Amino acid sequence: MSIEEWSQGQLVVVDPLKYAKILFKKMEYFGAFSVLHALIEFWMQNLYELNTFKKIGPLKDYELRIAKARYRYRILINDLLKAKLINKGEAKSIDAFFLLRDRIGHHLVKYSYQTFFWHFVGKEEVIQGFDKGLALVNLLSARCNHRTSMAFVLRPTNS
Repeated sequence: MSIEEWSQGQLVVVDPLKYAKILFKKMEYFGAFSVLHALIEFWMQNLYELNTFKKIGPLKDYELRIAKARYRYRILINDLLKAKLINKGEAKSIDAFFLLRDRIGHHLVKYSYQTFFWHFVGKEEVIQGFDKGLALVNLLSARCNHRTSMAFVLRPTNS
């Protein structure tokens, strides 16, 4: 795991995808799924912004801050679907990952939920869910041509 400190004390994971895989191998499923969730949301946000910039040009700083305040995982799914940047099947897969991550987190924290058969999450479902999460990160990143809408680099430069 490589966490670095950037300017003003901000901590960042240098390679989030690698970090998620390390956590998963250690059976730290909640952490692994949380990292993938953040990456999926990150690429959905970038896809939405890149599409917006293409249509109307860059947003002013204050407009961008206001817009980002409403970015949430499920809102972004709907916005991308409306903009025809993802299809219904992809939207369903992205939402299914969200629900699985949520269930895993609750079940690891609150074991008593597992007494109901509809709350059970087995290891095979976790493995398949993680693989699907990786595929969603790759899909959304590719839709952005692996570019971000941000004006700064994703990783610190060692200069």
